[in-house]
Amino acid sequence: MGINFHTPLNSGLHARLGTFVRAERSGLVWSSLGETVAAFARVRRNQTRPPAPSTPTIVVGGLSIGGAGKTPICAYLARLATAQEIGRVAVVCRGWAGKTRGAREITQVHSRSDGDEAAWLRKHLPSQVLVFAGRSLTDAHRLALDSAEFIIVDDGFQNPRLPRTADVVVVDFDEARTVVPSGPLREEFEALRSASLVWHHGTPFPGNTPTWLDRMPYVQSTYGISGLRRLSGEELEADWLS
Repeated sequence: MGINFHTPLNSGLHARLGTFVRAERSGLVWSSLGETVAAFARVRRNQTRPPAPSTPTIVVGGLSIGGAGKTPICAYLARLATAQEIGRVAVVCRGWAGKTRGAREITQVHSRSDGDEAAWLRKHLPSQVLVFAGRSLTDAHRLALDSAEFIIVDDGFQNPRLPRTADVVVVDFDEARTVVPSGPLREEFEALRSASLVWHHGTPFPGNTPTWLDRMPYVQSTYGISGLRRLSGEELEADWLS
């Protein structure tokens, strides 16, 4: 499948933050804090059940902090759903790093006000796909319910208040397996048992995939270069590199 890779506008900040949160830290303090966070996440997941939505809603989430490829996968699923002619499709995202906080529909590309993900989705998705953003995914999802017959949510696997029909969880099994702050994970890999579909984005090394995953719906994808853009804005075909 074709997935377009994008670099956020404030890539320097994202790079530094990503390097920090993805680093695995050893030591009693770090491991104890990680075990505490993991225990809290485990209890919350076991004791809460997200409500059923009035409109079919697919949540594309992840276990790790930082970019895992969720946004381009949401775009891929939105195009796929649109091609199936199942009704008006909407994508909901947080609009991270955007200055505007409230839930709203994204009709133009303004990354500084709406956030990197919202701007990228609006730029790369066809006009018939609606894009909504908000610091509260629940509020943005509620707004999308008024206009869409099928909704895809970018992130939200850890949000127990967000209604959903199914969870697609994007993971990289080659990452460290420890929970923040001792590693990059928001919760343990066992949380994948709650997923409707596990989507591995990357190239796994033999033995890195849990054996019980064989009994679950599973998809694998990797990044591919579909095009290039010079700093001047000129766009080039991918075969320019060859």
